[in-house]
Amino acid sequence: MRKKLLSILVLLCLTVTSACASPLTDANTATKDIFLSPGVWNLDNAIYAAYVWDSNGNAWFPFTELPGTNYYLAQVPDNYTGLVLVRLRPNSADGYMPDNNGLNWANEWNQTADIDFSAVADMTTFAITGWDDGGGKGYSAFSQMNPNSAKVSLKKVVAIAKIFDDIDTSNAEALLLNPDASPANVIAELQDLGKATKDKTKEVMDEAKQFFATFDGDAATNLDAYFTAAETALDGTDFDAISNSLLALASNALPYAQSAMGKVNDYLQKMGSETINSDLEAIQSIIQSIILSPSDIKSDLPNLIAAIKQLKGDMTGAAATYMNTVKTLIDDAEAAGKDVSEVKAAYTTIKTKAAAYLLNSATLVEMGKALYDLIKEVEEYKEAQEVPTGISGFTAEKQNSATIYNLNGQRVEKAQKGLYIINGKKVMVK
Repeated sequence: MRKKLLSILVLLCLTVTSACASPLTDANTATKDIFLSPGVWNLDNAIYAAYVWDSNGNAWFPFTELPGTNYYLAQVPDNYTGLVLVRLRPNSADGYMPDNNGLNWANEWNQTADIDFSAVADMTTFAITGWDDGGGKGYSAFSQMNPNSAKVSLKKVVAIAKIFDDIDTSNAEALLLNPDASPANVIAELQDLGKATKDKTKEVMDEAKQFFATFDGDAATNLDAYFTAAETALDGTDFDAISNSLLALASNALPYAQSAMGKVNDYLQKMGSETINSDLEAIQSIIQSIILSPSDIKSDLPNLIAAIKQLKGDMTGAAATYMNTVKTLIDDAEAAGKDVSEVKAAYTTIKTKAAAYLLNSATLVEMGKALYDLIKEVEEYKEAQEVPTGISGFTAEKQNSATIYNLNGQRVEKAQKGLYIINGKKVMVK
């Protein structure tokens, strides 16, 4: 009967005024942190809420999941006297009622018996231990919450966040060192830092995935399962699982990264930039160190991230300098009536990608691939221009006794039309 009466009151409040559903409270009213361990309620994507009342009115307060824990938190003004914990159907369920953001009795699945809220001490945990018939006869147990539980989770998040040198963990570390830190502040920091860390991790993973797909298709295929596992973990709140999946991905990806970076280095070093060459050598050195000592991966990963960030910072300037050199080459070639169309097309592409990269609408990998293609076209053009003066051809008879290689370093039996290395010299075969 009480529940039906409250339902009528809530309905009246929603249609006439919000005063009942959200009674005015003194701005200085203290709040209580109510923690919920849903236990058997933790099924079917249910949502949870605290329904409270006193002689002046009633209100709903939703529970928010705490990342990396088995707890949910609701912060409720302590002026209320009565409390019921409620399990509600999610917005994807049949018959879901959206009124008051779904916080209404029409969406109720289960509830606890009435709890004397005025007698509940701060930092209380409610553990749901049984089901009920929806009539307030459910079983519940409550005990003091261990204030260190949120700190344990925050410590795990900090360990992951410190891999990246552009995530500020100072506030979190101060809270961890403060034995009197407010649990509410710890939880708020856990949520904020957890989201920032997961967002940054996903960003770096996306670039790594794109790198392998661009420069080493076999590696991309072999690493797909590790990327998928890490992505799945990042969608959850278990920071142990997130950390372990990231370490597994890094351990398996780095040997492939060393191979792929070797291919990229061969071209990027042709830019003639000492800064870029130094950055590439630093990345290769760290990768090699991790491969030789896998147990040091946790301490070496921040160094690798920092080295890659350094490369990203230096790439724009080095690419601009190289592109100026290429522009001069294109202008000189066109003035001499030479065919430089392939180089010019690649130059146009890198200009577009570089501009997009500066506007954060293209990744470093996309710009790097465009630069890679430009360098390749420039080198092939230069090779084609380095034909020894006076050589107009090479007879078939001479080819039969010659040692012939194409420009990829592959030995061939017979040279067709084009540029070859024959008996150690560059020769244009017409």
